[in-house]
Order: sequence, then C-alpha cells, then structure tokens
Amino acid sequence: MNRPIRRLAAAVVMAALAAVIPALPAAAAPAGGNGQFGLTPVPDSAGRLAPYFTLTMAAGESVTDIALVSNEGQAAEKLKLSRATGVTAGNGGSAFSQEFQKCSGTGCWVSGLAGEVTLPAGAVERLPFTVRVPAGTPTGQYLAGLTVEAAVPPASVKVGGNGKATARAIIISRVTVGVAVTVGVLSKLTTRMRIPGVSGRAIGPTARLNIGVANTGRRSPMARARHPAPPLAGVARSRSSPLPSCRMTRR
Repeated sequence: MNRPIRRLAAAVVMAALAAVIPALPAAAAPAGGNGQFGLTPVPDSAGRLAPYFTLTMAAGESVTDIALVSNEGQAAEKLKLSRATGVTAGNGGSAFSQEFQKCSGTGCWVSGLAGEVTLPAGAVERLPFTVRVPAGTPTGQYLAGLTVEAAVPPASVKVGGNGKATARAIIISRVTVGVAVTVGVLSKLTTRMRIPGVSGRAIGPTARLNIGVANTGRRSPMARARHPAPPLAGVARSRSSPLPSCRMTRR
C-alpha cells in the first residue's frame, strides 16, 4: 500500500520543482473593481494601467504613490479604506490579511491613506499614500496592499431555508490591490525552493499527498498557470493534492 504512494510522491515532487520558474516582482492580487467600486494604481504616462503597485526601494527609504478609487455604481457611495498585509495563501499564491485591523508586518509600511471617502456616482478620486521601508530591512521582495469596501454594511440577504427556518447573510464586497516592494536590486535576489517533506494519506478511496514547500530565498517565484504559486520569499507552506489516476482499495 505504501510503495505506490511513495513512488507517486516522488513523481509529484519532481513536477512541483519543475513548475517553479524565475519571477517577476512579487505577485499580488490584480487591481480592479467589483462593479460597485474600484481601486487601481494611477496609469503611467502612456495610459497603461498596472495590475498592482510595483516599487523598488532601499531600506530606510520612503516613496509616495497615488491610488485611484472609483464609484462604479448609480448612486453616491461612502467608502472606507485600509492598508493590508500580504501573506501566502493556503494553497500557494498571494492573499491579504489585517484589513481594517491593527496593522502588522508590511501593512505597517503603508501610511497616509485616507480612511474614508464619499464619491458621487461615476466619480474617481486620487488618494496619495506613502510606503516606508524600515531601516535595516533585509534585501528581498515584500507584499502589502490597499483595501476598499463600503463604509456602511449592506442589508442581509436570504441565502437558504428549510421549512419555516431561513438563513441570512451579510455579503461584503471588498477590493484589494497589491503593493509589491522590492528592497534591493531584483537581478541580485535569489529564489531557493525546498520541499522539506512529503507524506501520503487516504481520505476514503482517494489517496492524497501533503507537500511542504519552503522558499528560503529572497525572491518570490511564480508558478505556471496550472500550478498554484509557491510561497512568498522566506515563507513555508504545505498543500494537499489528490494523486492523479490513483485509487486505493481496502482489504
């Protein structure tokens, strides 16, 4: 039983390593909107809109940039904004935390962002903010974010029911744009991927692999489109995957 799992584990480990390719600056969630409001970087001089903020800075340096917040609805909207901390998502790739809470980590690098704005329908406003890299920060790639959502929570909506009982939920729309910061010279940063362990287990008739992936380098790699992205620089992550074409039979 354990032999085929071991052989498949080795094959999947090799596939995972082959999927890692040299990186562009730290990956971040794309900018945009949700049909109600949006948050993006300011277009460049050629009118091109970047998917997220990309900054190259030295430790101890401060840079001011501008975000565009827009009301894409049909009525005036009061919006609240927050800085966010970039993290590695559960199955790889980038995610954000600490929105509208006390800042932590790279989220604390962001300051000067307006807390609330009220926009007429179809309006766009420029919001300056500052990113300061703390003195002594090691070279590497880091991720923060800017988040916007409605200042007044929407009314609850019915999401299900059973007889006389009903289930309701408040659905909050939120848009986050990444602020990717490279400290140092990107071409001199290295990516070092390591798989510290692989284990197999069964969930009913399905065999699964738990693959640990650690980025011990100072550069955030990207994965090919069909594979979840590896962790941010200096982060370890474990993910579970079903083994392809493998079924287990209990005796």
